[in-house]
Amino acid sequence: MNLDNLLRELDSCVPFPLRAFKEFFAIGGKELTLGSGVSRVEERYSVVSLSPLKANEPSEFGDLSLAIEAIRDEFWLKGIGIRLGGPLFAIRIHDAFGPSAALLPEIEELSVRLGGFWTRGAASNSVVAVLFNTDRWLQGRSGVYRGHTIEILIESLLPIAGAPVSDTDRKFGPTAGDQMEWFKDQLIWPSADAEQPTHSRVPARIFAEENPADEESSCGPEAGTGQVAPPAIDLNAQLRVILAQTHRAVLDGNELLVRSNDAAALYEHDGKLCRVAVQRNHGGARIQLVTASLLQVYLTKFADYFRVRVTEDGEVRTPAHPDMAAGQALLAWPAEELGFPHLEEVIFAPRYRPDFTLLTRPGYDAASGLYYVVPRELEAFRIAPLLGKDAAVSAGEFLKVPVSEFPWVDQASLANYLGALLSVSFSHVVGKAPAYCVRANQQACGKTLLCQSIAIIQEGSEVPVNTAPRPNSEEWGKLLFSLHLRGRSIFLFDNCIHKFESEVLAQNLTADHMESRRLRTNDVETTSTRAFVMANGNQLVVGADMRRRCFWTLLEAQTAKSHHHRAFTYDPFLAWVKQNRRQLLEGIFTMTESWIAAGRPVPDAVIRIPSFESWCTVVGGILEYAGIPGFLANFDQMFEESDPAELEWEHFLASLYAHFGDVPITSRHLLDTIKVYPVVRDALPDDLVEAVRKESPQILGMELRKVAGRRYGDSGLRIVQLKESRTKVWLWRVTRDTLGPTVG
Repeated sequence: MNLDNLLRELDSCVPFPLRAFKEFFAIGGKELTLGSGVSRVEERYSVVSLSPLKANEPSEFGDLSLAIEAIRDEFWLKGIGIRLGGPLFAIRIHDAFGPSAALLPEIEELSVRLGGFWTRGAASNSVVAVLFNTDRWLQGRSGVYRGHTIEILIESLLPIAGAPVSDTDRKFGPTAGDQMEWFKDQLIWPSADAEQPTHSRVPARIFAEENPADEESSCGPEAGTGQVAPPAIDLNAQLRVILAQTHRAVLDGNELLVRSNDAAALYEHDGKLCRVAVQRNHGGARIQLVTASLLQVYLTKFADYFRVRVTEDGEVRTPAHPDMAAGQALLAWPAEELGFPHLEEVIFAPRYRPDFTLLTRPGYDAASGLYYVVPRELEAFRIAPLLGKDAAVSAGEFLKVPVSEFPWVDQASLANYLGALLSVSFSHVVGKAPAYCVRANQQACGKTLLCQSIAIIQEGSEVPVNTAPRPNSEEWGKLLFSLHLRGRSIFLFDNCIHKFESEVLAQNLTADHMESRRLRTNDVETTSTRAFVMANGNQLVVGADMRRRCFWTLLEAQTAKSHHHRAFTYDPFLAWVKQNRRQLLEGIFTMTESWIAAGRPVPDAVIRIPSFESWCTVVGGILEYAGIPGFLANFDQMFEESDPAELEWEHFLASLYAHFGDVPITSRHLLDTIKVYPVVRDALPDDLVEAVRKESPQILGMELRKVAGRRYGDSGLRIVQLKESRTKVWLWRVTRDTLGPTVG
């Protein structure tokens, strides 16, 4: 690799906001004069700084092309390097190559984990890496990783030999903070200060409490206070310097807040800078986006600002407000690239991490990105130490008692309710879950009570109810996007009177992210779609695409005046659930922890719904282990019954097949047949009513194309579209086969 390509590759791998922390250097063996008045060095074998090579454009931190031109034909060059500062640092690993000059596997693994920019070192058997440190400031010293000596290079010249260690394109990424946490755990220092035998080694403390000595941006302890003084930032400096110092001050100050579990800490959520706004009066919290005004408060908290004014008595420092040009630049840049910890969700009950460990500690959890706000009723939360089959069965029986008086149609309806109760706790383990639908035969069966009881147990309070828009209305996209942006973990569509059908919702239930445009702007934003969806209604009907994305609870009142039913034993029901929330959660987690302790057995009698296989296995396994049968047992039945249009089309196609067989007909002929023959007219599906009323073969053809090729019923009835070769007229033919029922 020549030096031109090397410099370009090294420059491209440093994120734009961090380039102020990097300087190019050259090591020369003779006197050197660079043209254009850029730099003049007359000392032999000196380190020649190329950092004064600035571009004409003020947006650039350094002119790479000018640096390349300055050294291209200089045979005096002994080496090229960079000086690192701020969040950039470097490591040099010795003895990194094997006898065949191949990179050793453990070093290859380390490079994959840490990311950054890796090349061969100036020494023949070493590698050097430029890394992005999102944690505390580093101290330069040597350590040991799997027997290899590692040097941490801080504020020093890093020579680059110019040969990549592999063909893998490794650049800085948003997970650098997590990678560095792993690196800290792996790196071992020989410690002279440890109170252990001299041969022992203790984990490295590479992120020191002290910051690099810098008189104007020092964060050292104030004399006599023991408190960390905020850095002082000179607003007379170039914007790039102010931006770099402001970025460093915010990261340093915010890290102290995160480590002390302070609710005021800043996070990254969906690529935006945000904070957790805790509502202390009722124990709630929400994710709040950081605006320019709010960021100004943080800038004032994390740093002092001044301007230098020249007077007759010399230079005088005058206190100043933060430079909001730097603040606006930080807000405009993707927050995950600036080193802020990722915030996935605010939770109000214990939640499982992806590795099946239970999060119970309040505050921010770096492993999962969850922020746990512990309400008062859960301060005494605990799980019984005696776990096992008997404990799981007892916990399952305890959870069934409060809802035993609801008018369940079958055991599957009760099991599915308990499955919905478990789904939120495992949302970060199983990924996506289908929508939970509650259908009642009439009013006052308790469908809303069941849904809100799940919300109270998992969220601590009832969730706001939403009115489902009309089927496939554009309002679905706007509503769902706004709900996701608010960070809700549970959506409830209450008392649905229309068909519960939406292409956007169907996509949300199986996709991890949703992309939409903000109102009155052209800005397209992406948000997570992890929320658990619930819907209820009297004689609730779902669309064809929603059938395999739902699981059901059916309620059936046994009297015409169900609102006159006798009071529940636990009445008022939701108030009782709120009062006994801790005991209910302890029952849930006793059941789940027992299943985990038993080795997470896979259920035998639970179907696997496509796209939700992990959810079926985990939730079904827990319920089966706790002796609760029937989970998803009504899925096939509801798949066939949940959309009446399916039966309408099956009946209509059967009547056409009985009348025409498989003879092709035109849309006009079909329209005339519907008008003339009562048997066919009486079987007409609702989707074709408008076309027949307007006597329009064009509209009829459009509706038929929507279902062309789709199989209905056990016999596979379907209508197919053909083109007559001579007249080029489109024809329709009803056909059938012997295929059994399919899941669409």
